[in-house]
Amino acid sequence: MKTASVNAHVPSITLPLRFVVTGLVSLLLGMTWLAFRPILLAGYHYSPEFVALTHLLALGWVTSIVMGAIRGQRGLGSAADARPDER
Repeated sequence: MKTASVNAHVPSITLPLRFVVTGLVSLLLGMTWLAFRPILLAGYHYSPEFVALTHLLALGWVTSIVMGAIRGQRGLGSAADARPDER
């Protein structure tokens, strides 16, 4: 019976996976953008296109991967999160 009650409180793994997939898609889009427009790396760094690319990579890739890792750890549970009687 204890396994049924533990499994009832474990969140779905799909939420962290959505963050990770979103991060990987953002990385792919950013690298594709740079492959077609490599001149961005040699241009002025405050151009609107370069700022958009920076935000795509910084917010889309890095933040999504970090959030997915954090949500994955919390979703899978850890000994520190368990109540003392469940350890």
